[in-house]
Amino acid sequence: MISNKILPAHILALYTWEVLKLNTSLEKIGNLVPIIPLEDEPKFSDSGKTYLIYGYAENENPGNHEIKRGVFSLRVVGKTFGEVGQITNVLSRAFEDEDATAENVNIWSTENDVLHGIRFTSICTSYLDGGDAADSEGGNEEAIISISYSYVTHLKVNLPVSSGLWS
Repeated sequence: MISNKILPAHILALYTWEVLKLNTSLEKIGNLVPIIPLEDEPKFSDSGKTYLIYGYAENENPGNHEIKRGVFSLRVVGKTFGEVGQITNVLSRAFEDEDATAENVNIWSTENDVLHGIRFTSICTSYLDGGDAADSEGGNEEAIISISYSYVTHLKVNLPVSSGLWS
């Protein structure tokens, strides 16, 4: 059974790392994968290395409560426009095929027992903002890529049993 600590965003972050390892020269920073949640940015901000920061939001799916929807957003931070551009190009292509992308992520995540229980129904690149230099001279280049997703989950939640309404 899936853990309630595993979120679709975690699966997408891990899959993103696998895609980037195969298609770019992005490397770990120390022993850490260079794709981190927003609150961990201070760990990498002074590293001088390229890294990605992610966040996510989920919203209601009107008409079908079984399928959940969300957006997984990445901020790419790097030293050169070329490096940032390569990462955004690779990711926008890796996540562009909706159903096919969902199938690829589901096949990949099936290899890890901890990730069972969440199955994507659609994943696609929904927004891309190419590299921009930071305000200060010599600053980092940055880009944003957002990936929309929908999924179903088999997470079972135990609920307290009541003896009746408003008891």
